[in-house]
Amino acid sequence: MENTPDSQKSARAKVSVNELSPLVAHGKSKKLAAIANKSAIISPPTAKTAVFSSVKSEPDSALQQARQLIDARIHDIMRRFPEGRRTKLFTIRFGSVAKIQSLEIKAAFKLLDIPYQQLNMRLLATLNYHGDSV
Repeated sequence: MENTPDSQKSARAKVSVNELSPLVAHGKSKKLAAIANKSAIISPPTAKTAVFSSVKSEPDSALQQARQLIDARIHDIMRRFPEGRRTKLFTIRFGSVAKIQSLEIKAAFKLLDIPYQQLNMRLLATLNYHGDSV
């Protein structure tokens, strides 16, 4: 008998492939954790408010909307920084969160580069984040 293609296949050595584990575990590397956190979609925190009456005054609703825009922008900016240095890098670039909340709303919007054409800034002219007069 001559060598047939079937007999040649059986004479070949079988190759096995083993997958190697990574050199650094995912939980022990800050850089790998930062990459994993970046890829995960984090939704901005929503403010929980209780509505006691169906009629809200216009300044209160404008203030609530301004707070939500400021909180969302702060959350979005902080999410871009590495996890361990978020507050420090944010403070260096923009100032502390408490400082931003103590500014007039228009100044906070300008500092955080938030478009405010959708809000009635005339109602919020002298108010800060907490609704106190500045």
